[in-house]
Amino acid sequence: HLITRQAGTWVRVPLPRGARLTSLVLDQKDQPWVGLSDGTVARMDGPRFIEVRQQPPDCAGDPCDAAVTTMTRGARGGLWLGDGRGGLWRSDGGPPAVVGRVEGRVLALREEEDGSLWVATPRGLHRVRGGDVRRFGKEHGLLTDEVLAIVADDAGW
Repeated sequence: HLITRQAGTWVRVPLPRGARLTSLVLDQKDQPWVGLSDGTVARMDGPRFIEVRQQPPDCAGDPCDAAVTTMTRGARGGLWLGDGRGGLWRSDGGPPAVVGRVEGRVLALREEEDGSLWVATPRGLHRVRGGDVRRFGKEHGLLTDEVLAIVADDAGW
C-alpha cells in the first residue's frame, strides 16, 4: 500500500498486482508514480493507481530483474525510469518507452538541462547523450566502478 493524503484525509491505496514498491516519484503535476518489483509502472489517478507499463512478459517472478529500480523527474519535463536489467525508459505522461540500455542495474538517474542523462550503476557512471552511451569507471579516475547515487552540488556535481 501507499499512504497518501486525499481531500484532507490519510488514505491507504493498494498497489497494483500486490507487488512491492521499489521506486516512487512525483511528476510535474505532483501526481505519484510508482515502480514495482515485478516491472510494472503505475500513476495515481484519483483514489487508485492506473498501470501505464505492464509487467514484462518474460518476468513471471517477484522480485524480477526488470524491477523498476529508480525514477526521477527530468530537467526538461517528463520522467526517467531505470530497471534492474540496465534499461532506460522515458515517459512524457503516457506509457514509458525504452530509450536505451547501460551496463548493470540502474541505481540512480539525473538529467542535465542539455538533455544528457547520467546513470549510476554497479558497473560505473554512464552518460547518455543522443544515441551515444559512454561509461566512466576506475580507469577514468573514479575511486570505484560501483556508483550508487548522483547528487548535484553548487558546482554542478
